[in-house]
Amino acid sequence: MRILFFAGLLTSLVRLVYSQTSSAQDMSIFLDRKNQNTVQTALASTVPNTWINNLTSQGTWPDIDYSTGCDGRRANWPAQYHFQRIVTMASLWYVNQSDNTLLEKSSLAMDYWFSNNYVPDSCIDMGGLSNNTCPCGTPGFWSTNWFGQMILMPRIISNACLLLKPNLTGTQLGNCTSVTKRSFDKVDDFIFSIGYMTGSNMLDVSSIGMAEALLTNNLTLMTRALDYFYKQLSITPSNQDGIKQDGSFLQHFGQLYTGNYGKDFINSVLRIFLQTADTAFAPSLDTQSAFEILLEGTEWMIVGHPNQTLWWDYSTIGRMVSFPVSSQQASGGVAINISQITEATTGWPHQPALVDIVDRLRTNTTNSPNRGPLLGTRHFYSSDYLVHRTRQAIVTLKMYSKRTTNGECNNSQNPYGFHLSDGAIYTYRTGEEYVDVFASWDWNLVPGTTVDVGKTPLECNLTQWTGVESFVGGATHGDIGIAVMNYTNPMTHKLSWQKTFVFFPQGYAVQLNNVRPDPQNVTTTLDQRRLNGPVYINRQAVADGSTVSVSVKANEHMSVWHDRIGYTLIADELQINTAPKQGNWSTLGISNDTQTMALFTPTTTNLQAYLVQIDVEPDYVPLIPGFVLVQNNTGTAEVRGAYTPDFWVLAFWSSGSYISKTVSITVDRPIVLILQPTISVSTRQWDLSVADPSQTIASVHIDVQWPQQPVQPFDVTLPSGNEAGNSVLVSF
Repeated sequence: MRILFFAGLLTSLVRLVYSQTSSAQDMSIFLDRKNQNTVQTALASTVPNTWINNLTSQGTWPDIDYSTGCDGRRANWPAQYHFQRIVTMASLWYVNQSDNTLLEKSSLAMDYWFSNNYVPDSCIDMGGLSNNTCPCGTPGFWSTNWFGQMILMPRIISNACLLLKPNLTGTQLGNCTSVTKRSFDKVDDFIFSIGYMTGSNMLDVSSIGMAEALLTNNLTLMTRALDYFYKQLSITPSNQDGIKQDGSFLQHFGQLYTGNYGKDFINSVLRIFLQTADTAFAPSLDTQSAFEILLEGTEWMIVGHPNQTLWWDYSTIGRMVSFPVSSQQASGGVAINISQITEATTGWPHQPALVDIVDRLRTNTTNSPNRGPLLGTRHFYSSDYLVHRTRQAIVTLKMYSKRTTNGECNNSQNPYGFHLSDGAIYTYRTGEEYVDVFASWDWNLVPGTTVDVGKTPLECNLTQWTGVESFVGGATHGDIGIAVMNYTNPMTHKLSWQKTFVFFPQGYAVQLNNVRPDPQNVTTTLDQRRLNGPVYINRQAVADGSTVSVSVKANEHMSVWHDRIGYTLIADELQINTAPKQGNWSTLGISNDTQTMALFTPTTTNLQAYLVQIDVEPDYVPLIPGFVLVQNNTGTAEVRGAYTPDFWVLAFWSSGSYISKTVSITVDRPIVLILQPTISVSTRQWDLSVADPSQTIASVHIDVQWPQQPVQPFDVTLPSGNEAGNSVLVSF
């Protein structure tokens, strides 16, 4: 018995020693990989020798703006470049550790910052407020933007500290860990002006906790920080930011932000996956699954550019439309290392699907923005967003509801962005259409929107609003889609309307109904994009740089053609403006560039409907043969949409019946649906795609009846929870 006892004790001790050794090895691997990543990033561009030569004896650079506190800029704080340069010099030293000059210069610059760091903890998120302990004038390096103290500087500083870790003095190590500890200690706290850490922000703060763990060799802290990190890699409930079941990414209180914070989220995740691969810190299968959902949705939001780079659809980057391309922000391209996706997911069960995404994004296209191509129509029901991708074009639609918000103005960026989710439509045929247009925009004329111009103040502190209505959503099936938006202006409550959008392989159609209080006094903008070549109205050329107005009789069609896109509309009046417009980016945010740009801006009054055909000649046929818009009809329901010999795409704004010569459909709830033959009409096999835009209905009863045929009844259970608003497919 005693022999067995000692044998068991010895086995336990061996396991403990092995576990401790294995954990220490994993921490060492993590540190080495993290430092290698920092070096690779820091040395990706040429390092000016002047950084080393011009460092003063105090440890400063003469060309850096060290303005701090209330005197410093909130966004892209210039003082950060002090430590950015330290990271670069430390990276150079890391690959050539015999260079004592680099080490000494890095240490000198580091000591300068630490000797001038802020003291009161309230500077983290309440700096500049007169009623706290960090008012304007408080000494030290701090920003009035919480991001500077919680994420920006701790992230940069910890990178430098980890590179120099073996050569840090005790005081320097203490300062390094003090900076990281201040941030990670508030991981669960409410941060003034932003709230609790979620999404990309939580990844950043938990990564700072990991850096502290590596600095202090603290396995317990590492495990805790990783737990916070991986918890963000899960599907969040409908009212929370983060990864959604539909593949979109929300941040800052229900905004679609895949192209900015989502991009940062993806980059952070890829780094940690690469740094923890084949260690005890590697992600679980559930974590992998959530990341796969995010990547699969993200691909739909990426647009190819003629120079063979990848760009974001502008509806996915929020306030970052306030930056010109030259600022190298989200408006300037997709800053994700696509190749890392393949490397970081090696060995995953579903890696082949992710490799397919990478391959499509790498495919160069010369005559279409659609990489791959990725074809079809996809509705993102959690973010009130739809993408329609054909071989010739990409069309996106951005709406909002009482479940989401319209946008934001933050750090003085995007002060005029109130209308950016009012049913905004971007139509990409090359990918160049909207590059740098925003400084020259009329912000009352966002493409696709209907506005009572001048009645809503466009001001920074009045930009972000939660929607008023719930009946906002859509259904899709293959390359066909339908969306609806019930709209009430959340600020003024003085304008309301209903829109129905139909998407099909050749383009899309929009119907406008129930405009209140007066349809005569609202303006609908068909587009506002770069002018690229001639403009034709009713097949007659329009002079360059002019403004032209055309009126027609009631219910007559008029047509507009520009850049291989034809618009056919029913409206009282059409106005085309092609005059060059001056723009100053400083009015939108913190960039100072100016420009003059000619835009193509067609607007209408008293619009009923318009049809958009993509990739057509100037003499295109204004109406597609067989394509018929549905406007109420002879039934009992309020129905809009369209039908062709091949499909019916219908929005039931109320319960009741749709009756036509070819089919009758009755529903007992307001829904949207697509009825399409599985192969052809003659086979009498059908697909019925159904969705509830309100995301409140548990089920719907639908009767479908063909002439001289019995009624076919369907009781359709609709998705709930994280999938509420998604389409349900019924085949019969």
